[in-house]
Parts: sequence; C-alpha cells; structure tokens
Amino acid sequence: LLRNVIEVLKENKDLSIKELRQKLYEKSRLEDTLKDFFLERGMAPGAVITYGTKNFQETLTIGNKQEVVMENGILVPCKEEMMEDTIFDLASTTKLFTSISILNLVQAGELNLNDEVIKYVPEFHYLKDLTILDLLTFEPLITPRKIDSTEDMKEAESILFEASRKDVEKGTAEYNDIAPMVLKYVIEKITGMRYKDYIQKEILDKLGMTNTFVDVPNEKIDLVANSNYDGRLFEKGNYLIRTKAIKGVSTDDKARILGQPEGLLSGHAGLFSNSSDMTKLARCLIENKILNLDIRDEMIKNRRGSLVIDKNG
Repeated sequence: LLRNVIEVLKENKDLSIKELRQKLYEKSRLEDTLKDFFLERGMAPGAVITYGTKNFQETLTIGNKQEVVMENGILVPCKEEMMEDTIFDLASTTKLFTSISILNLVQAGELNLNDEVIKYVPEFHYLKDLTILDLLTFEPLITPRKIDSTEDMKEAESILFEASRKDVEKGTAEYNDIAPMVLKYVIEKITGMRYKDYIQKEILDKLGMTNTFVDVPNEKIDLVANSNYDGRLFEKGNYLIRTKAIKGVSTDDKARILGQPEGLLSGHAGLFSNSSDMTKLARCLIENKILNLDIRDEMIKNRRGSLVIDKNG
C-alpha cells in the first residue's frame, strides 16, 4: 500500500509536502482510472470525490451533472459540468442521519436501545416486542401494501403504521426502508420536534453543514445534479426510464409521498447535500465530535450482514 509513497520520497527528497502530494497523485493514475470509469465505460455521468486525512483533503470533479437532456424531442449529451459545490440527492444516505439522531438521544440519556418501539409510538401496534436496536440493525419489516401505492400522504402514513415483522430465512440479511422510516417517528415523539428540525439543530447547525437540505432553496436549485433519464432494471428484465425527475425533488417514491417536496423528512431518504458538507460530517464522526467513541464504535459493528468465511483458514 505504501510502496508508491516510499518510492516518491526516496526520489524527491527536496520537494515540499504539497509537491510530494502532486507527485503521488500523478503516480496513482487516479484521474485516468476515474475518466475510464465515468467517461469511457459510461458507468455514471459524473462524480465529486473527496478524500484525505484529518489534516489534508482533496476534491476531484469529473463529468457532468446529468447524462442527457431532451432538445426538440431528441436526447443529446448534457453540458452541465460537475462542480465541487454540486448538490446531490443523498437517497439512502439519509439513513445515516437517522442512526446518528437515535444514538445522539441514547447518548443524552433520553432513550435506551432496548426500549420497545411502541413505548414511544404506540401507533405501530404490530411492532410489539421490537426494540430500537432491532430497527437500527434493519430488522426485516413489511407493510400490508406498498407505501408508494398511493399518492395521498395520510393514506401512505396509515399503511406505514400497519408495519409488522417479516418472516425471512434464518441467517438471511434483508435490507429494507421500513425500519428507519419508523425510527423517524420515535425521534419526533421523544424530542417534540419535526425530524427535519431536530437534525437541523443537532447535526447541521452544530457542524456548520450549510448546504444540506430537505427542500433545496430556489437560489441553489441549479447546483443540484439531476437523475432524469436514469434507468432502473427489474428482476424479470423489465426496465423503467425516469423521465420526470425534478431537481430538488427526491427520486425516492416513498419519501416524496410522505412529504419531501413540502419539506417533511422521512427516516430513510429525502436529504440533499454536497461533498463539502458530507466531509464535515465524516470528519466529526472520525473525531468523535457528534457521538462519543464508545457509541460510534458500536454503530459500525456488523450485526446484520453475513460473515465471510475464509475456506483456506
């Protein structure tokens, strides 16, 4: 891993730290690799990539904010370049904020991970015996019908309140959105605040994350990367091309129906942010400025995924 570093240091003993970083960057051929991935292979229209250490960081931008646009009924390449301040739909990364919020309340002594969900939100009457920890570790849940089967927010919420435990094969890890959606209501019941307002006060304001939003301000809409004309492939070979994606509106159907365009945040999706803000969040987690070390380390334990067994011992 450090071979390139050692070689560059030996060959360039008189260079400054800044010059050495540039030499390492060139030697890594990172930019060539990214250009191949995005531009030649067409894996995505573009990206903003930030990396570094506690004392140094660098941000790379490549490609465009959108793959194509419609002009006179014809799809043509988009010419909006990706920028360092481009804002992205965080989609399921919103779940990270939900986990941090719950653990922040645990840290403050306002709830216990072994508390049952119905202690705080009795509306989830089919979740009896399920704990906060069960939901944090993605206990498989199911609703009687899909939340996005309706366009009515109150009806969608009533479907969510009918959530129950889903029977899955023992040892199976099944990812789902329902658990973090339920945790949003736990946060609101304990704090007496809308979930959006809670993370604004306890995370965004404290960390100086000024470019993270549920509803992106009009003056920043042009900064948003758009996923219009994005394709989704289903199991049986069917596919869907998204043609009505709107900048600043979540591409997650459930988040939209539960009020994201009106500024209401769900626990599973709905936030927008940029590289700079997400770097602030990462730094503060690394440096234990949000969660203390013990709680942060508990958060990163694998409690749901399968263990990888080395057959060679």
